[in-house]
Amino acid sequence: MRLKTTSVPRPRTHGPREVLNELKWRRQALERALVHYVHRPEGERVVEGKDIMELGPSHFARRTRASWRPGRIPYHRVTRIELDGETVWERRAPDGPMP
Repeated sequence: MRLKTTSVPRPRTHGPREVLNELKWRRQALERALVHYVHRPEGERVVEGKDIMELGPSHFARRTRASWRPGRIPYHRVTRIELDGETVWERRAPDGPMP
């Protein structure tokens, strides 16, 4: 006799990549977003959504003023995403320093 198993769907955790893709493709609001990220060794920096050129699988590419090459920021360094002044995603920090 075979038992029928049912699985309870787990809530999906949305990371910065999913949130940025949502803003770009569904809301057409990426240009109004602000992305805060850890910039070593200087601390935190902010990039405007209008300066994001590409959303890759492990990073996003931003337009830089210092070079013709885009700056690549890994998603694990993103700490917060804002849209129109409201936080839409924020990294929950474990009991320790940010990545």
